[in-house]
Amino acid sequence: MLELCDLHALGYRKKDCIKESFNSANNQESAGFGHLFRIKIGEYVIDDVPILFSAKPIANLLLGRAKIFEKVNVVFDRQEKCTIFQI
Repeated sequence: MLELCDLHALGYRKKDCIKESFNSANNQESAGFGHLFRIKIGEYVIDDVPILFSAKPIANLLLGRAKIFEKVNVVFDRQEKCTIFQI
């Protein structure tokens, strides 16, 4: 999950996405916008990776999970400006 401003930074707009709702860690429902991306990690390419962009600011950005990492979350902490690997 990323913030909506990241969607714009990637050159997309809300109208390019599907509006979806999601529950935050404290179980509050929020609006988001989903899009499928082609992700390249080194020489590997993964098609149709779903990424959700939140309309509300979020403290920790989930960078990886679905289709990439099965048992590890890769999170970017905006405030600390660091990447965290969670098992």
